[in-house]
Amino acid sequence: MAIKGVVYVPTGGTDEWQSEPSGLHEVANRPLVGLILEELAAAGVDSVAVVAAASRLGQLRKCIASDSTRELDVSFFGLAGSRRLAGAVSSASGFVGDDAAILHLASGLLGQSCEPLVAGARDQHENLRLLLHRGREGSGRLSARTRRLLGVSELGGAGGRLSLAGVATFSPGSFASAARAPACGRGQEPADVAIAMEPTHELTAIADELAGEGLTVAAGFVSGWCDYSVDPAALLELNRSVLDRQATGLHHHGGIAGNRIEGRVIIDPTAEVTASVILGPSLIGPGVRIADAYIGPYTTIGAGAVIENCEILRSIVGPGARLSHVGSRIEGSTIGRDANIFRDFRLPRAMRLHVGERVEISLS
Repeated sequence: MAIKGVVYVPTGGTDEWQSEPSGLHEVANRPLVGLILEELAAAGVDSVAVVAAASRLGQLRKCIASDSTRELDVSFFGLAGSRRLAGAVSSASGFVGDDAAILHLASGLLGQSCEPLVAGARDQHENLRLLLHRGREGSGRLSARTRRLLGVSELGGAGGRLSLAGVATFSPGSFASAARAPACGRGQEPADVAIAMEPTHELTAIADELAGEGLTVAAGFVSGWCDYSVDPAALLELNRSVLDRQATGLHHHGGIAGNRIEGRVIIDPTAEVTASVILGPSLIGPGVRIADAYIGPYTTIGAGAVIENCEILRSIVGPGARLSHVGSRIEGSTIGRDANIFRDFRLPRAMRLHVGERVEISLS
């Protein structure tokens, strides 16, 4: 029985950290949408519809075409009517037809493989399965309406909240039923309304309407859901989740002498690494130059970055950034694209900062 994938790229603003539009954010030096397609392919999905605002489709096509690990038949659809999730379901309904489907929001990643979800989507006894996870402290609680719909209760205690993940499965024929639901049949809505409503809230509204029509809506539990966010803690957690799934044995550092490299380390063949220690899991992008440095676990270095005489771990260094002779270990940090961090040896000795709007700097 065929199963289709639908990846919805929400309409959103520009990412202040990487200057990338929604859906093209990089995580572990890969675009988020590329990581999602890779997960779906590994789970056995062979054809996927990517649905986004028409103005974003060109960028998405280029991004996905350049993703070398993709092994999927990908179709692209502009949002129908509303720019919200409802429009995405309407746009992809013809593509899915009466097949089973897995819907994945391009706003985060699951903390587990999609393979069990794909198998479960073929279950004829559940029309729609919404996925829940134990949300981190600060994440939104399930609404009373959602709890009633799914027949679940909140978990007590800090860090025990239930939250909706951005993935749902549809049994054969159920995606077409969702497309016919009133929530998906509305016309164009004002832009401020389209942007303000969270896609997971829209998914609950669609599920509520399907339940009202007599279809079966169920809850499933997953090990976690990492939202993409410019919040450093959330971004580092998402980066950690991707690196943890990094395949073993992928060590591209043959011929790089004078270094100590341990664990699951991927170094692009075009990178230059000299007199350095690199511990995995970590990822070094193309054109990177590292000299006399310590790169600790859970660190990704973006394309063209330069790291000289620095210690850094559990961090994300954006493309083109430069860190030189910083003098203190950098830990749990996000360094943006083309940032330049260095120690100034000029006299008189002083701290000289050129800091942009809303930049956070922690000094120790």
